[in-house]
Amino acid sequence: MKEYAIKNFWDEAGGGFYQTEKDAEISYRIKEAQDGAMPSGNSVMAAVIWQLCRITGNLEDMKYVEKMREAFSSGVKSSPYQYSYLLTATTLLEINFREIVLVFNKDYEEEASQFLHEIRKYYIPNKVIILRKIEGNRADIHDISTFVREYDMKNGKAAVYICTNFACQLPITTAGEIPKALQA
Repeated sequence: MKEYAIKNFWDEAGGGFYQTEKDAEISYRIKEAQDGAMPSGNSVMAAVIWQLCRITGNLEDMKYVEKMREAFSSGVKSSPYQYSYLLTATTLLEINFREIVLVFNKDYEEEASQFLHEIRKYYIPNKVIILRKIEGNRADIHDISTFVREYDMKNGKAAVYICTNFACQLPITTAGEIPKALQA
């Protein structure tokens, strides 16, 4: 879906996404970034691309978020309150990223649920949570997120890896350890 949007809606010359496809039979294509009660399409795309880059470990597409920031910078400077979601999405480029990898199998689904409950108590806007459920010798997330391959359960138990910019702490095996690890 992301590739389709980039191929068909991305403005190569000026950055940002148009509201109509490039092959649309119209004389004028609109590119909106101002947020109102609902965020603009460009703001949502900036946030989605950022999250996908963090989940997959492929940071190459961050260039689209950076180009959106540049494309709409004059509007943001003159009326920042009209670009609140875009500012939130592009600000994520400036801060450390947090990847939280939860590794479990069918025998530890309850523990995984407890981990998630504990993690979600904290407001961490610059995070992605990646669930790696191991089924036999395979975890489907490998197809999307190659960097999680090295993370496994610990001593046969569900484990959480809390990472900053893909550098992870030692695995956690109890939900009670989450608060301390998130503060590190």
